[in-house]
Amino acid sequence: MSDCCRICLEDDDVKNLIIPCICKGTQKYIHPSCLYRWQETMLNNHLNFPERFSSDQILRCRQCNTKYKYHSSDPRWKFLYSASPLLTLMRRYTIMLSLAFGCFLWATSFLFFPFFLNLLMISIICFSFVWYKGIRPRFFITEDGIRIGFIRIGIPVPQLRAGVILKASSIISGGIFYQSRILITKYDINEGAVGFIINKNRDNDYIGGPVQPESVHILHDNPEVEGCERICEGIYLGGRMNPRPENTRTMVIYGYSGWSSLQLDGEVRAGVWEIEGNVRIQDFFGN
Repeated sequence: MSDCCRICLEDDDVKNLIIPCICKGTQKYIHPSCLYRWQETMLNNHLNFPERFSSDQILRCRQCNTKYKYHSSDPRWKFLYSASPLLTLMRRYTIMLSLAFGCFLWATSFLFFPFFLNLLMISIICFSFVWYKGIRPRFFITEDGIRIGFIRIGIPVPQLRAGVILKASSIISGGIFYQSRILITKYDINEGAVGFIINKNRDNDYIGGPVQPESVHILHDNPEVEGCERICEGIYLGGRMNPRPENTRTMVIYGYSGWSSLQLDGEVRAGVWEIEGNVRIQDFFGN
C-alpha cells in the first residue's frame, strides 16, 4: 500500500511514512526526513524572522494546529519544543519588559554606579526604540557559515512587481521552496504578493505553492481569452478556458504561494530570495 508525502509530493510505501499530527486525507502522511528538514528550515526562519515565525507556530501543524508528535533531533529544536511557552511570552512583551527594566535601572542608578547604570539604561531604551522601528538583526545559517546583518522590516523593494522571477537562495535548505523559482503574478504594498513556483511539476502539472494545493490556476499566452489577467508581455492568467482556445499554450498549476503586506520585501532584503529578473516567455512555453 502506498500514499503521498504532503511535503515532497512523492508516492511511497506507507511503511516509510509517518503520521505526525491529526490531519486526514492527502495531508496525513509525511516522510520523516521531509518533516525534519522542514522543521530545521522553520527553526532557521524563526531565528532570522522572529516577528513572523513564532516559536509556537512552527511547532504545530498549519492545517490542524496540533503539536507534531515527531521532531528533529537538532538540539536547538528540542530546546525550542520544551521552552516555547516562555519564549512566546518574552517575545510578545519584549518592548514592555525592556522599558520596565530600563526604568528600574534608572531609579536605582543613583545608588549603585550611576554612570555605568545610566549608560546601560540608555542602551536598553535605544534598543527598544530600534526594535519598535522594525530594525532587526539577522543571523543566517548556511552551509558556508553564519551571516550577520541588520535589515529594516517594512521597506518596499522597488524591483518587486508582477512579472518578476524570484530564485530561492541557499538560506532555504529544504521544503517546497528549496531551489524553487517563483513567478510573481500580483504585488501590492498594502495587500501583499502572490506567485507560482514554476520549476516543480508532477504528472505534467505544476506545484505552485503550499497555499490551497487543491486550487487550479492556468497560465497561458493568449490575450484574447475572455476574463484573463495580464501578468506581463506574453503571459496571462486564467479566464474562460473551457473549451480550450486553439493555438494557446498553457501551464496548469495547483496551489500558489502568498505573502502578506511587505512580507516578501523583508525576505528579499534578508537574502531569502534573489531577484532573477523579468520573466521570459520561453521559461513557460518554450521558444
